[in-house]
Amino acid sequence: MVTRASTAGHRALLIKANGPNFSRGAELKIFHERGSSEAKAILERYFTITRALEALPIPVIAGVQGLCQASGLELALACDFILAAQSARFSQPEALIGATTFLGGAQRLARRCGDARALEIVYTADIYSAATFERWNIVNRIVADEILHREALALAKRLVAGPTRAHGMTKHLVRTFNAGGLPAADAAVLSEAVALWDTADMQSVSRGFSMSIAPRRVPAVPAFPVAD
Repeated sequence: MVTRASTAGHRALLIKANGPNFSRGAELKIFHERGSSEAKAILERYFTITRALEALPIPVIAGVQGLCQASGLELALACDFILAAQSARFSQPEALIGATTFLGGAQRLARRCGDARALEIVYTADIYSAATFERWNIVNRIVADEILHREALALAKRLVAGPTRAHGMTKHLVRTFNAGGLPAADAAVLSEAVALWDTADMQSVSRGFSMSIAPRRVPAVPAFPVAD
């Protein structure tokens, strides 16, 4: 799925489940009677998916309903947006089996909500409501259960209609900041982001769009073409 989205020219990716739960995580049997060397091979394979999602140069949205726990939550955390149904519940229960978040949940939680909250979530293995995760800046938005998929699809369509290369560069700048701090991200603006000035999106829109400081004259937001 991730490879296809990357190579087929898609402009956004929406990840959702058809059943009552987004994901309850991996089957416990994968841990049974396996040592560290075998575990490393398994986890490397799954990390490939996580990193590929995060590296996709397009917006990635998770629409979460029901229970979202363990590797399911780690999958959602690899997305750019998490839209949650009001009744959604979240958990990193790995501590209950003497494990940690093997697919990067702890560090990706820390990136969104800070070290203290991330440690609390992983240490306690408690189940948290969508409202709590929204308050802690893990979930972007909560919507009513019955309109979750419609709202997630509407967000995806809005982003599809936007400037794809600009969105991809924004995502790259945020990832660069997380890895190297402000100096690295600022340097990437000068070395990479300036290439947006040559795109059809920016050139075509900038010719007919100007900002006004007068509050009574606010220009309409332009519609971007479907293709760059």
